[in-house]
Amino acid sequence: TTTGGPVKLNLKLDNKITDANGKDIAVITCYCTDSEGRIVPDATPFVNFNANSLGTIVGTGSDNTDHNPVYETSRKMYAGSITVAVKVGNIAGDLKVYANSENMDSAVLTIPLK
Repeated sequence: TTTGGPVKLNLKLDNKITDANGKDIAVITCYCTDSEGRIVPDATPFVNFNANSLGTIVGTGSDNTDHNPVYETSRKMYAGSITVAVKVGNIAGDLKVYANSENMDSAVLTIPLK
């Protein structure tokens, strides 16, 4: 089965983050799905990331041949995914991470911090 073109960004937390300790790093995968919700493994959109005041984007990565600095908050997806590292702050609440790309549905991931 083949997929359709990418229409929606998705975010998935890859590790367990629970505390607003100012030290932990949330590792998040961004990927695309088509209009039927299937993962698009060859998607290559340019994606912009940001977080609310409870966290800071500290790195992005998608391919070991990408020569852009890892601290950039925007990156082109490679082979259907991008990894995003977000450092949690010191304030409890809902950390929100956002992914946006032109002509695609955006994604928001909420990470409750105590």
